[in-house]
Amino acid sequence: MTGTGNYMDSLENLLTALEIYRDVEQQTVNRIKEIMAQHNILMPAPEVVKVNTEEIRARLAANRQMQMVAEPYVYGAEDGRTR
Repeated sequence: MTGTGNYMDSLENLLTALEIYRDVEQQTVNRIKEIMAQHNILMPAPEVVKVNTEEIRARLAANRQMQMVAEPYVYGAEDGRTR
């Protein structure tokens, strides 16, 4: 096999890896959307894909904070006061 065959094999392997990555990315985006929708955090798929993950984490933190206020005992507080 010549040097040409080696780089073509490498390119084929990288293209296969890219396809797998894209499939996993799409599955991950769909699952993120499902979980967010279950908790009334609505964001269209294209927004999930292009958004900075820190923005999603900020939304989750805000949602977690609201839950802590709504359910203080579950998060280590009694009667709305922290310990």
